Amino acid sequence: MWSSLLPFMPDVDVWAVDVSAWHREPYTRLGASPLPALDARLVEAGAMTRICRYMRAIDRIRAFVACLLPRVMLVETQCVPHWHDVFIQRTEAGRPYTDVPHMDFNISHDGDWVVMAFSRTYGVGVDVMQVALPPFEENSASFCYTMSSSMSRSEHDWVLQGASEADVLSRLYDVWTYKEALTKNMGLGLGFDFARIDLRFGQALTLAMDDRAVDTYRFRELALPCGASHHAPGSRVAVALGPSSAWDAPMTRQAVSAQQAIDEGWLRMWTYDSLLAHARAMSGV
Repeated sequence: MWSSLLPFMPDVDVWAVDVSAWHREPYTRLGASPLPALDARLVEAGAMTRICRYMRAIDRIRAFVACLLPRVMLVETQCVPHWHDVFIQRTEAGRPYTDVPHMDFNISHDGDWVVMAFSRTYGVGVDVMQVALPPFEENSASFCYTMSSSMSRSEHDWVLQGASEADVLSRLYDVWTYKEALTKNMGLGLGFDFARIDLRFGQALTLAMDDRAVDTYRFRELALPCGASHHAPGSRVAVALGPSSAWDAPMTRQAVSAQQAIDEGWLRMWTYDSLLAHARAMSGV
């Protein structure tokens, strides 16, 4: 259910890049599909070396876009004066960050999209997932069973109470994307036990960790369509903001369509070619 009137508008922007031209055959290795057009002048040599280690075209594109997005954002928002002044670092857990004060960003990719969320006010975590049943799963219930070790008992029961096969799948991705966004905000590694987090998606959204209520984070959610070159289900994006003890409104589910997020001014959608052209113009290469 999409919200037509949001009770608060936290400081966050989301950029989404359509990489569906390389996702139509996601398991195809290089040589069986057109090689993606990467411009090595736009990233440092070490980053390009890491990108070219990927065997699949879609993985190279996703990694390259993930390098471009924060650089474009930092220059466009005038956080740094020039493209070559951008310096991206990584935590021990692999989370990218910048030493620019009062600016946090986070990146996620799946399916047709590479997504970045950034904020000048809050810490931010983002997750995007294509809302589709994985090819190795028989149905949504079996997928829920596969993911049960990452859910609390109440989350597991809520997911299976969905009114239809599609509703069960949608609820499962609710739980997964919110938890991913939250743990990425917190800078936790992949080894963190998701079952320690308990989310309740009722009339109000509640969050607990290790059986203790947590009210220092807020969430935004939006639905992205399938990419222009791919006839596939759309994607779910969850953004976790915080921590803060001074929120103006209680924790609620802030779910909107992509068009509403664009109209409200916090979503920007790019094609791969438009991002690449923008980066070239901005960098002067």
